[in-house]
Amino acid sequence: MKMRSELAVIKIGPLSFVTIPGEIYPELVNGPIDAPEGNDFGVQPLEIPPIREMMPGKYKFIVGLANDEIGYIIPKSQWDEKAPYTYGRDNSPYGEENSLGPKTAGVIHKTSSKDFLQSSLYLFC
Repeated sequence: MKMRSELAVIKIGPLSFVTIPGEIYPELVNGPIDAPEGNDFGVQPLEIPPIREMMPGKYKFIVGLANDEIGYIIPKSQWDEKAPYTYGRDNSPYGEENSLGPKTAGVIHKTSSKDFLQSSLYLFC
């Protein structure tokens, strides 16, 4: 699937804002990202450092559900659609059903890390 969405950046003096086009997991923004036993890809966190650490300015704001609604943005190391499920659950978590896929967080993170100059991004999931 190929989809186009937006990630906007606003810098005003010591303030910086990043708009995220979905419901981003807080650990992608603030860290730390967990890699629970049973995650589907068996990987350690890939989307590091956290987005807020890469942002310029003294005061850093993240605005979720901005410009678009692409669903949940989940770290790949926490992706969990297949048994055994993470954190001792009996079923897969809700977020995976409402996400573009396990590559989404990486695309958002990579776009954010490009000096926050990108005005749009492409999601390949």
